[in-house]
Amino acid sequence: FMRINLKSQNIKIYAIILLSSLFVILLGLNSYNNAKEKIIELSDKNNIAVSKNIVNNFQIWLNERINSLVRASKFIQNADIVGDDEKIAGFIKLFKQNEKEFDVIQVLRDDGEIFVNGQKISEEVMSKRERAGLIWYVETKNTNAPSVNFMKNHKILNSPTLNLCVPVEQNDGFKAVLCGIVRIENIFSSLKNFNLTPNSYAFLVTHSGEILTPLPDPMLKNEIEEKFKELFLKDEDFTCIKIGQNLIQVAEIPTINWFIGAGTNNESVELLSSTIEIFIKVLKT
Repeated sequence: FMRINLKSQNIKIYAIILLSSLFVILLGLNSYNNAKEKIIELSDKNNIAVSKNIVNNFQIWLNERINSLVRASKFIQNADIVGDDEKIAGFIKLFKQNEKEFDVIQVLRDDGEIFVNGQKISEEVMSKRERAGLIWYVETKNTNAPSVNFMKNHKILNSPTLNLCVPVEQNDGFKAVLCGIVRIENIFSSLKNFNLTPNSYAFLVTHSGEILTPLPDPMLKNEIEEKFKELFLKDEDFTCIKIGQNLIQVAEIPTINWFIGAGTNNESVELLSSTIEIFIKVLKT
């Protein structure tokens, strides 16, 4: 009888231990899930803040560069040097030395003459007829306002560029177009205070969904392009998209009808989540 009673008590003790263990495991799992959700939520909020900062910095950079070109255009106008080959070449050289964020400074006059970094370019490099049809020249002249254009291949730099241009006038009207040129591949490195964190990146995308700037992950680049094309076809307004662990903040650049995307990923969050998960597994044992 004593043995049966003892056995019954042992079963009760084992049952209590088992139920207590299950309770601890369930409590741990619940804490893990809650912790993971909170970590991801905080990470997403931080990523959005970082991305918005990148977008704002780019817009500030763009405005500063255009304003710098406008001031230079006003100086050319007030000094009345646009028609003087030697003086305009000298000014362009000096301007390029002070505006190091531009890879090239160029002026195309209404007489077809073009100066690049202070050097007059011969017609053997580009004919005057070809120059007159350059989109950055035509758009700036026709609108008589600043323009920003993407060029697939700059004739001198032999690479894709972003051309920031402003008109140059004299008393009797339009005389030339002044441009600051930035290589697309270097555009983000030229921005002041534009240090990306290790798990973040930025890119320019056209309204057709084509990403112009390099991304370290070609597969991610393709996925982002497909997502943009899908959203553009639907004609939906959007400011943020998520692809896998990548959270991407998006803003339109009004001057060029493009978008700038700034993304971060949650790999670090997943790593921390995995660490918590391992800890929970240890608790189970």
